Amino acid sequence: MGAPPVTNMVGAMPGMNPGAPAFWLAWVAIDDVDAAAVRVTNNGGTVMGEPMDYPGVGRMVVAQDPAGVTFGLITPAAKA
Repeated sequence: MGAPPVTNMVGAMPGMNPGAPAFWLAWVAIDDVDAAAVRVTNNGGTVMGEPMDYPGVGRMVVAQDPAGVTFGLITPAAKA
């Protein structure tokens, strides 16, 4: 994507399940979330919902690989 590697750590988003246990979720920045979601499914993984747009953040989806490892995919929003 031509950008330097970036990392971020945030707490649970408002409205999330307060009874859920703490967890880590790795996010991978890619050029096309929709195409990647199809590739996940075609290669035996599971997409945990439809890709969604989050204004100012980007287009995102959460998926699992065939072994059950959960990860996020994001196409970051264009910077103005």
